[in-house]
Amino acid sequence: MRRYLRVYWALVKASFTEQTEYHTNFWFEIIASLLSLATGLLFFHFVYRYVDNIAGWNVFEVYFLIGTNALINALYGMNIGSKMGDVARSVKEGTLDTILLKPVSSQFWFSAKGISLRSCFEILASLGIMAYVISHLEIHITFTKIIIYFSLTLCSVLLKYAFSFIIVTTSFWVVRVDALRAIFMEIFRFSGYPAEIFRGATKILFTFVFPMAIIANVPARVFVKVFHPQSALYLLFLVFMFILLSNLYWHLGLRHYQSAGG
Repeated sequence: MRRYLRVYWALVKASFTEQTEYHTNFWFEIIASLLSLATGLLFFHFVYRYVDNIAGWNVFEVYFLIGTNALINALYGMNIGSKMGDVARSVKEGTLDTILLKPVSSQFWFSAKGISLRSCFEILASLGIMAYVISHLEIHITFTKIIIYFSLTLCSVLLKYAFSFIIVTTSFWVVRVDALRAIFMEIFRFSGYPAEIFRGATKILFTFVFPMAIIANVPARVFVKVFHPQSALYLLFLVFMFILLSNLYWHLGLRHYQSAGG
């Protein structure tokens, strides 16, 4: 464990140096990410000028859901998701050989390869959105609710990580996995919408096959709408299952990997 912590800290320092080297690009990325979040809020702001609720959610409840989804995305992108694209590049270029020789798990190396400073600003923005909502709604806040909320939020981050890692692991068999990853990133956008908008086949698809509908909805319901403990247990089950699947799929890919040296 100590060895992994030393490796992780070394990767964090290297990533910090890399990002702060180009100041202009760094600040443009921050502005772009915050504008993207603001666009989502403005979209629902204009929608709610014509309707009172969407599937039983009022505007402030949707804002809280958006804030929760933004927090999950920021925590994911801050570390474990910041260098996910390097997996396909390493497989394609044959540089995975050197990583496999390192004294740590190759999956850990890619999962903890860097840290995104931009995501720190996104975390602050998402917390600001939720604080704004709390100030407008009569939400009863307790220490227990806060612990449950952030625990479920971290579970959602891990679930999104497992999905993403399974997708990039497909690069062992598919040369251009970027298109597949882009499709799934678009599907992930549905995680920021109220689960009640999905009906019939789409509800089954986004609840059981690709459970995007629960990623942000389950933690958000700790404070808004009705919280169902069984949904939290289902989220925990999915996290355990998909983390296990991602590891098994990764090792299956390694067995099919053709190194640069043949």
